[in-house]
Amino acid sequence: MGGREIILDKSETITVSTNPVYTSERLLFLKRNILLSILLLITAAPLHAQGSYAASVALDESVVKASILINISKFVQWPASVLPRDHKTFHIGVLGRNPFGVALNELAKINRVQGRNVNIHYFRRTEDVSDCQVLFISATERKRMTAVLKTLWGSGILTVSDSADFAKQGGMVELIIKDDRIQFGINETAFRGDGLKADDRLFQLAYHVIRGSGK
Repeated sequence: MGGREIILDKSETITVSTNPVYTSERLLFLKRNILLSILLLITAAPLHAQGSYAASVALDESVVKASILINISKFVQWPASVLPRDHKTFHIGVLGRNPFGVALNELAKINRVQGRNVNIHYFRRTEDVSDCQVLFISATERKRMTAVLKTLWGSGILTVSDSADFAKQGGMVELIIKDDRIQFGINETAFRGDGLKADDRLFQLAYHVIRGSGK
């Protein structure tokens, strides 16, 4: 296999392949690492910045949450029975008040999840929720969150919310603002209970993980 040398200093060189061979597994690995890096950058960016370049550094909360919602979906595997049979679409729902403005719809236009186009749906009532792989439950549903999660249990829907203690209540992914940054906690038990599987690296990025009966 051909290659070229790059001189690091007078005593050290490295050889870089000019004809790399990528298997489908290797390409998937590289793609996931790139997506993971993007997710890491999103969660590391401050919501509010100080100084002359604040406008270019600070990220709007709705945009960050929408980005995390879509990107986390790229690291989750659903049972085949839960995914649309057309193999072309992926559905994300929002239950309750929409906290994203136009951000989620705009990001959906330029993103694909598992090679599928992303469609966004809005629901007022839990009974109306259908044909979704991901459901963001607004904090406006906090008072009836336990009942909402009970209704969704076993549906194979990835549940996400920014409501306080969402993961402890049985939700799968809780968005948390900590140190002026949006991070996320994960309830692994809830994932497994619904037959969903998350990439191990997603757990490594999480601020907090609930496993078993622990907190």
